Amino acid sequence: MKVWEWIDQNCELPSESGAKLKGKFRTGITPYTRGIYEAYGDPAIRFITLVKSAQVGGTTILKNLMMWDIENKPGPGLYVTANEKMAKRFNDRELEPHFQYCAVVEQLAVRKRGLWAKLEKLFKNGATVGLIGSNSPSNLASRPVETLKMDEVDKWPEESNKEAPADQLAEARTKTYEDTRKVFTISTPTVESGAIWQRYLRGSQEKFHVPCPHCDFWQELHFKYAQGEGELWYPEVCRRDDGTWDLDRVQREALYRCAKCDEPIHNDKKRAMTLVGKWVKTNPNAPSDHRSFHVSALYSPFETWGGIAKVYLQSESATGKLHDFWNNYLGLPWQRQATIVKRSVIKEIVEISPTYRRGELPIQPLVISMTVDVQQTNFWWVVRAWDKKGVSYLIDFGSAISYEDLGEISRREYKFEGKKYDVLKVMIDAGYTARRRAGVYEWCLMSGGRCFPSKGSSKKDGILHSIRETRVTHKGSEFLLTQYDDDVYKEELYRRRIKERAGPGWYLPVNITNEYIDQLTAERLVERTSPRGGIEFVWESSRDNHLGDCEKMQLVFWDLVAPHVRLEEPEDEQDERVEPSLKVDIPPSEWS
Repeated sequence: MKVWEWIDQNCELPSESGAKLKGKFRTGITPYTRGIYEAYGDPAIRFITLVKSAQVGGTTILKNLMMWDIENKPGPGLYVTANEKMAKRFNDRELEPHFQYCAVVEQLAVRKRGLWAKLEKLFKNGATVGLIGSNSPSNLASRPVETLKMDEVDKWPEESNKEAPADQLAEARTKTYEDTRKVFTISTPTVESGAIWQRYLRGSQEKFHVPCPHCDFWQELHFKYAQGEGELWYPEVCRRDDGTWDLDRVQREALYRCAKCDEPIHNDKKRAMTLVGKWVKTNPNAPSDHRSFHVSALYSPFETWGGIAKVYLQSESATGKLHDFWNNYLGLPWQRQATIVKRSVIKEIVEISPTYRRGELPIQPLVISMTVDVQQTNFWWVVRAWDKKGVSYLIDFGSAISYEDLGEISRREYKFEGKKYDVLKVMIDAGYTARRRAGVYEWCLMSGGRCFPSKGSSKKDGILHSIRETRVTHKGSEFLLTQYDDDVYKEELYRRRIKERAGPGWYLPVNITNEYIDQLTAERLVERTSPRGGIEFVWESSRDNHLGDCEKMQLVFWDLVAPHVRLEEPEDEQDERVEPSLKVDIPPSEWS
């Protein structure tokens, strides 16, 4: 019996699992998973790697394989995720409910004290299942295992030069079973140097091909057109008179165009296409025991092509969302480039900017924002004005000694055509030190919601989205802390906005200072050799870059308010200020 046939026969989706479908499991809903299951069941295959988007059934594949192991490959098994907290969560929300709904597994379970726990389980046939976090090298290097499942490896803690990468430490535990081991690695990618993409490149690099219903040409589904490829497409008639996209119409009318005959393929043909689809190897030099697969949301039964197109159009001008779209919808790593911003580039931006001076408003602003970088002895701040398209203008910048100074600066008024405008919100950095963070929280509480704290992190710290809000408590009061991927927003600022001048306009006044230019050119993205021996990109600073951090936070601010100010403009823009809610419509995620 094939692995997927065993799964169809024995596995169920419990109602408490949170899955979109419930009841008897059917691999035919996600036909592309059958080839992955078959690879796992092949005695000649030792390593299986799946790089994926969200919404393709990846977590379910993991659970199903763990249950198949228990009956069909009983032995020591291990599941590894980012940290122990997430391992316990996976057990409680995912694994235990599925075990209980699988009669074969439940009959084998030894549910006795000392033999059955959240992170260690024993079965009557000798199978064991352990669950651990990757952030404990001692746990990773302990007893040998025969089957290893590594989940979301690109979200594991950052590697150091003192220890081997965590996935390699975990894999080393399987060497005792070198002739029978199964190492299954799965993750949404982040960047090309990430663990999952590097593992994928070492394997067979298989793509799922489906036939065109018009000409029967077999092809991989692609999002954007390249020579010899099809593409997700939405007609120009979906544009409004002002040139913007009618997103609801895009969602209704988007379709796929065949790579060969160019005929339109509607989303309702997707299921029939994927049912007969096949995996095609693209790496002839891969080891015979390593099969690697890539699958995007374009194949998912839980996403429509129109829905994906809509998300893309909502993301393309929003810094963090575009990065997330690449990872979570296309299942592709974000491509990074070494970036150095020269002084001449800043001066060129001044030359192409509308002519205005510091303290002046060159436009009627939709919102004015202030961002603050916190240091041990002082603060640095930047004020920008934004229009409804996300074009921004640097209005002023500087340093301050005290919170009182910051308060005074944040209350300054700026004029445009005789009307006065002031700062709508202040975003302040809360990540410097614990002592300074307490002061930041206190200031935010005293502001009555006008000021809010933020903290830069990275996907290696456990952040699953480029930006989100979480609740924190200070002196019994609860408020929102904005957390964002620092690398994503730095790259957007220095490479795309400044160096490439991509995205909405980013403008500067004519009387910019050398201090500002020095700080905006202090940081660079450089290549270096990673602990894995490959190439990775890291940020380095040659001098103070506090104003650069403030400008980076300005982009975070716009991504927070953009979904609201674009939809909630007052009927008479000449007479009213926009008061957007700083609530981010991004799914909740786990943080370390």
